[in-house]
This record gives sequence, structure tokens and C-alpha cells, in this order.
Amino acid sequence: MLVRRPPVPATSGSFTARILGHLGDLDPINSLTNAGAATDEGRFSYRLLTSFPQWYKSTQSKTVLVHLGNRKMLVSKDPRLYKQALGQYRNHFETSKTIRSAVGYFAPKNLFVQEHEDWSRMRKVLVKSIGEQSLETIPKYVAKSVDKMTMQLQHENGSNLTVVPEKYFPKLTFDIFHQIMYDWDPNTICNDESTISLLKNSLIMSEIMGERILLPMPLLWKLPLKRNIMAQQARDELLEMTVKLVNDRRALCHAGEVTEDNKMFLDFFIAAAEEKRVSEQELYDNIMGLFIAAFDTTSNTLTMLLNQLAVNDRVQTKLRQELLNHFPNGASDIAKATTKQLEAVTYLQLVIDEVFRLTPTASVVNRLCVKDCVIDGYQFRAGDEFLIDGGNAARDPENFNGQSDLDIFRPERFNEKSYDNS
Repeated sequence: MLVRRPPVPATSGSFTARILGHLGDLDPINSLTNAGAATDEGRFSYRLLTSFPQWYKSTQSKTVLVHLGNRKMLVSKDPRLYKQALGQYRNHFETSKTIRSAVGYFAPKNLFVQEHEDWSRMRKVLVKSIGEQSLETIPKYVAKSVDKMTMQLQHENGSNLTVVPEKYFPKLTFDIFHQIMYDWDPNTICNDESTISLLKNSLIMSEIMGERILLPMPLLWKLPLKRNIMAQQARDELLEMTVKLVNDRRALCHAGEVTEDNKMFLDFFIAAAEEKRVSEQELYDNIMGLFIAAFDTTSNTLTMLLNQLAVNDRVQTKLRQELLNHFPNGASDIAKATTKQLEAVTYLQLVIDEVFRLTPTASVVNRLCVKDCVIDGYQFRAGDEFLIDGGNAARDPENFNGQSDLDIFRPERFNEKSYDNS
């Protein structure tokens, strides 16, 4: 079998590119100083992600090797390659050091930071805790929070019920998520002063962690810069709230107010800590991680979903009719629906799949090669970073049996005989 390294896209040949490789062409100085980063076009992450199609085209390859300073990174939109890396060769890869570094700076005992036996132990506890969590409460909590959002809109705007996604959806998903996981309603949708700062800090942490993952320079994180001070303050306030939330829930458990019928994710995690399967710091750091990570991606996906429905009348009408076929009384029936009943709405599943394909919240996945291997003819060496470019893979006609309309929102594509989801 021919063993090869991926082609390397050309750089501009500028002074910074000669020193820093492709990183020099991406102009990291603007990102470090925040100059020009006020818009998407000015952000380092935007420039990096929009460079991928150019690199594939210039090398005529679905996999390229780029140099980001002293880091070598293989970038691929080839499913044959990344499915094996995540499947049969998964033991040759682990969480990228850049992710561990960015997350570990704030939460050193989080799952993303743990390695080897500690990672396996923590993962087992998290998987078991999540597995014990009932999903049947989701429709109820969603309906409750949407009703509160509607009342808040009426209070603020009268008869105008126009929803501004970036204003309301983070609050909506933040409230729903924490009700499901902890049986706790932050009530940010109603601008509760005691918790609205918690949401703000979560968004700050999420944004800054994303920046640091793409541009990892830990020495700069300790400098007394405004951005660093803001991040540390947000982390301290989040940790304080996390400790309070855990201790309040623990007190309810000890008082016998938590039964088998109303146990939540947090209760199983607290039990693991009391049984010494995880430490107190591991408990706090992983719960704090959920404040930062989970709701924001859901909020973004919900925004993209409603945006696509708003601009695609045909899809919206078809989905509404199928929902009414399954739930004749509309929202009141859906609020009482089970997950099995919702999964039976076939077109709803197709719409969600198409949202994930066309506008994924996490369009790339970063892994670190820890053991040399050859996958589909490509040589991976220990220390190589592997960036799985799912966003561009989902728009590549070769990955969809030649479909030529992959820039269009069309859920039916997943139901066609020509589509191969393997």
C-alpha cells in the first residue's frame, strides 16, 4: 500500500508566512490584540475555517497538511479518513492538547482535560449519570419555558411577539437545560437578576475558550489584559455558583426529598462523589463545564432551525402539517408527548438532520495523534493534530452521491434512495 503525507497548500510567501507558515497568512496579531476582531471577518476562527475550501481546491485533495507556527495539523473533509480515525483507530488519537490546555486553564479536572485511566473513570461516571437521566421531561420543560418567553414578550412588546434569536434563545435553552439536568430553573428568560449574570459569564467563557483552542498561546493568557481579566472573573463567579448548586442539591438528597422518581443527572453525579468514584473538584469542574458548553450549542442550533423554517415556507408548511397529524391539539399535545412519539414524526427528524448538515454548530473536531498509524494510505505521526472538517464534508457532492444542491435547505435528501448515510 502506498503510504503518503497529505499535500501542503502554498502560503503567500509574506514575511509572517515564512516564519509562521499558514498561521502567518491568517494574521494572528489582530486576534491577539482584538484589533479588527469585532466582526466575523476579523476573527481568527473565521479566517481559518474559510481557508479550508481554498486549500482543498489548490491542492486538489480532500486532506491537507498545514503548518500553524510550530504545530502540524492534518485537515480533512474525507469521511473515509475521519470515520476510521474515530472508529477502528480511535485508540491512536485523543483529545487535542490545545483543547485540554484551554479547558484546563479554567477547569483542570474536567473530562476534556483528563488523560488515560482518569479519563476512562470519569467518562464512565458521566455516561452512567446521563444514561440514568430521563428524557421524558424535555417536552414539559420546553413548553413551560416557551410559555414564559411568550409572556415576557407580551410584557416587553405588547402584541408584537417578534423573537430576536440572539436575545431570547440563549436564555430559553439555558433555562430548559438546567431544569432537565438539575431540576433548577434559572429563570433568565424573565431577566432574573440573580441568574442573568450567570448566563452572561457562561457565554463569555464559551467564546474565550473557543478563541484559545484555535489560537493556543498559554503564556499570553496570564497577562493582565482586559480579555484575560474578564475570563478569570467569569470563571470565579461560575465556580461559586456551581458549588452552591451542588451543595443545595446535596442537602435535598440528604433530607430525603430526592426519590427514585425525581432523580436528576446531578443526583447521580453527587452519589459518585460521595462513593469516592470522583473527587469533589472533578464534580465541580464537570458541572461547571456543562454551564459553559451544552446550552450554547443548543441555542445556536435552535436559531438556525427557526431561521431555515422562516425562509423556507414549503418546509415549514409540510412540517407543521405532519406535527398536526401526530398531535391534533398542537402545542398542548406536544407538551405531553414522549420522546418515542416525537421520534415518530419522520419529517421532523429529516429537518433536524438537514439543520445539522447545513449549519452545524461544531463544524470541526480536533484530535491528537498519540501513536503512529496509516489510515487510507495517509501517514499519521504521533504529535500530529487532526482537524476533522465536518462542515465542508457535508457540502461535498462526492459525499452525497453527486447531489448538486448541497447549499440548499432540503430535508428530503436524507430520505432519497441515492443517499448513503454510511
